[in-house]
Order: sequence, then C-alpha cells, then structure tokens
Amino acid sequence: MIPSYRKMPLFGFATAALLVWIYGPILYKLVRLWFQEAESAQGMVLCALALYLVWDRRQDVFGPGAVEHPEGWRIGLLMMLAGIGTLVVGRAATEFFSQRLSLVIVCWGVLGYAIGPKALARLWEPAVLTMMAVPLPAVVVDTVTLPLKTLISRLAAEGLSVLGYTVVRYGNVIDLPELRLEVVGACSGIRSFFALLAVVIVLGADMRSTGKRILLVLALFPVVILTNTLRIVSTAMLGIHFPQHGIETYDTYAGWVAFVLAFSLILGLRYWMNTPHEASRSLSDMAQATRNSEDEQPSFHKAPTGPKMPDIETTGFRSFDTRYLGPMICLLIAWMMLAWMDHQRKGAEMRLPTFDIPQTIGEWTSTELTLEPEVASMLAADTTIYRSYRHPDGRSIEVFWIGYGRQQEGKTMHSPRNCLPAAGWDIQHKALAAIAPGIQGRYLLLTYGEYRMETVYWFQAGDEIVWDEFENKWKTLWNSLRHGRSDGALTSLTVISPIGTPLMKADIIAFASMLPLARQDAERLRPVDR
Repeated sequence: MIPSYRKMPLFGFATAALLVWIYGPILYKLVRLWFQEAESAQGMVLCALALYLVWDRRQDVFGPGAVEHPEGWRIGLLMMLAGIGTLVVGRAATEFFSQRLSLVIVCWGVLGYAIGPKALARLWEPAVLTMMAVPLPAVVVDTVTLPLKTLISRLAAEGLSVLGYTVVRYGNVIDLPELRLEVVGACSGIRSFFALLAVVIVLGADMRSTGKRILLVLALFPVVILTNTLRIVSTAMLGIHFPQHGIETYDTYAGWVAFVLAFSLILGLRYWMNTPHEASRSLSDMAQATRNSEDEQPSFHKAPTGPKMPDIETTGFRSFDTRYLGPMICLLIAWMMLAWMDHQRKGAEMRLPTFDIPQTIGEWTSTELTLEPEVASMLAADTTIYRSYRHPDGRSIEVFWIGYGRQQEGKTMHSPRNCLPAAGWDIQHKALAAIAPGIQGRYLLLTYGEYRMETVYWFQAGDEIVWDEFENKWKTLWNSLRHGRSDGALTSLTVISPIGTPLMKADIIAFASMLPLARQDAERLRPVDR
C-alpha cells in the first residue's frame, strides 16, 4: 500500500525540510519575480487559486476513502525523478524556467507518492495552475508576444484613427501629436491570457462537453486582443484629454478595467454555453445525489471504501515500511548532484569570449561609441565592443559585440529580433546571410518612419556560431552539461539609412567576412546546415 505519512510524520517533516533546502533559493527568486515584474504577477493569483481548489477537495483527496492500489506510489516516484532531472538540466544550462518548473513537478510528485495517482488525478486543475504560474523563458515570451504586440498596436492605431486622432505607428510605438505610447509586454495580453486561462480551467471543470471546453479556451484569444486594444485606445484618449494625472496612471487603471471586462466576457460566454438542457440535467443530478446521500449512513458509521490500509507501527525496525524513504532518497540524490555540479563549476576556469577586432579593417576606420547607461545595465555583459566603422566613400557600419564568461540570472543575451521591434522598428524582411564558409547569420530589414535599418547578427555558444535564438539556447545547454561552461557572445552589424537609398546587405556581409572571428573560426567550427 501507499505509505501514509500520518503514521510517520517525522519523515513528512524531513521530506519538507529537504524540499526547502534544495528549492528554497529558487522559490524565493520566483516569488520575488512575481512581485517585481508585472508580466509575471499572475503567478500569485494562480497559486492562490490552486491552493483554494486543493482545500476545497481535501475530503475527496485526503479523506479515509482515498486509499489507493498497492503500486500507486510508483507514479509519484516517476514524477519526482522527472522533476529532479529537469532541475539538473536547468542548473547545468543556467535555464531558470526549467529549475522553477522542477519545483512544481517535484512537489506534485511528493504529493502523488503520498496519496496515489487516483487521488492526485482529482487535483489536475491545481497542478495545471501551478505550472502556469511559472514564468515562461524570455526567448519564448518574446517570440510569442512580438506578434501580439504588433497586432494590438496596429488595431489600436486603426481605432484611434477612426475616432479622428492623428496617428503614426512605428512597429510597437504609437505616435500622437500629444504623446507617444509603446506597446510593451504587459500590453500584449500574455499576462491576462494566462490568468484568464486559469479561470477557464476552473469554469470548464464541470462542463460535460469537451468541445465546449475547447471552444471556451479558443475564445480567450479574441477576447484578450479586443480588451487590450481597448486598453491602449482608452489610455491614449485619457492621456490626451486629461494629461495632468500622467499616462502611467491611466495605463494601470485601464489594465485592470481591461482584465475585468475580459473576465466578464468569459464568464458570460461560459453561462451562455450552459444550455437549458444541461442546466436541467445538472439540477436533476444534484437532486439525485441529495436523495442518495439521505439514504446513506453518516460517514463515521461506514467503513472506508477500497482496500484496507495495513497498520504500520511507528516503532520497531522490522515493521518499518522502507517506502517512506523514497522522497527523501530522491531529494538527497538531487542535492548531491547539485553540489557536485557547483563544485565542478567553481573549479572550472571561466572562459571569457574574446573578439580581437582591429581599429582598422581594410579601408574601414573605427570610432568608439558609448552605450547608454540603461542599456549597459540591462545587458550586464562581461565585455562589450561598440564601434562605428566608416569607409572613405561615406558608408558606415556599427559593430556591436557583447560577451559573457558565464551566463546567469540577469546576464543573458537579448536577441535583436525581439529588442528592435520593442523600440519601434517594424520588421519588413528576414533572411539568412552567409558571412563565412560554414557560418550563417540572420539578416533583418526594419523600418521606422522615414528610416530603414539593416542588421546582420549571430550568436556564439562556446566554440560554435549559430543564427537561431533557440539553437543558441540548446548549444549553451549542451556545453554546460558536457563541458561545464556557459560562455557566449552576440555580434551584430547595423546600418541605418533613409528609405529610398540603396540597400547595404552585400556591404554588411562583405564587412562581416573580414572580421577575425569569421575568418579564423570558419575552419574549426562545425557548419550550420539549414
């Protein structure tokens, strides 16, 4: 049978202590992230809702009738092992989403080990809510929110134009004569989407039709887009006509109103889907359940359903059930693996990427540029090169290179594909650019008003050069697991020119082929096949 921690509370406390010892720093940083970043604040609401659902179903899950079959503990053990593996991979790759998700998986695995899979299945909604409370990786969020921000900014600009306002939109930036609005991640709807998805999970739990549940989830997308578009439009109108209170104040209040409106729409749709036939059937089911409960004896007169749990004495070595040690052994193994990884990482020499680019390359001569303090603080790079190379005929190319000896929280690379649209640049074209034999970069063509930007960039993960953000993450993970290193770098070559002038893609690629990194490493780097 499944070991009951009510019989041996000491092992329950010991397991909880090990969880706090291993995951305490991760949990602390996760809670701090919920409070500090508006895009992740829905995590608090989701966890509170999950705890409420667990408490509401406590009799069904932890009551005397929740006895499981003899092999039920194995599901919980597999979940714990999966969570620990996720933790080890996340720690090796300095990937914080994996570490935070591991906390959720292991906690539910310990609970499943104690109560069994049947009782755990009754808590699938709280399990989903807690997993949704973990903020997604930045590379995923940026990839998802970018089209949402572009769509919402376009719809908001069209709406303001229909209302008679003079609007000029540059990417995710909306310019009006009186003010400028930037559609950031909080306005993309990704935060309200996850919070409302939690509401849909709860509201759809008692729906009989799976198709209606799916339809309710799909309805979230237009609802979130509509309400966040109204948020931007109302914020702009209030900022124009009542500027004395500040645009930030209006945006905060408009955000709450948009969420309440979206919640009301979803709630109304849910009750609209609950047809009279289903409602009458639900009422008849409730009446039948009431009649059955009246015919039954009180629960304390009845024997528990299911196989009887054998009594386990709390004293005596021979009567001790060794399965009590399962979670403790798993957590101790995890602690030893993490300690070994930290020891290996501390003993390994940090490899700081270098980029020995000369001041003069061919006919191109350079001038040092200075990063804005806010940008430098956000990047937190170990090494930075920022120069403008100028040709005698007047052409110029900006070279930007940042290197990290060891990537960690707050010290990771930001892809130009996500950062530039956030600054108002609108992507018009994307392509691959062969900068050297076996080495490719990503070419972007962007516009902002009357200006055009061309940029070619690539990542360096250890000793390999890749152009894709996700492949860079994977290479960093592999290098961390195999070599204990997470060094990396980002190189970008940029040209800004008025719209209508000739494109300089060929000039940028020719300049990239003269860089020492491209020429020296082309022979030893594995080609990137695309």
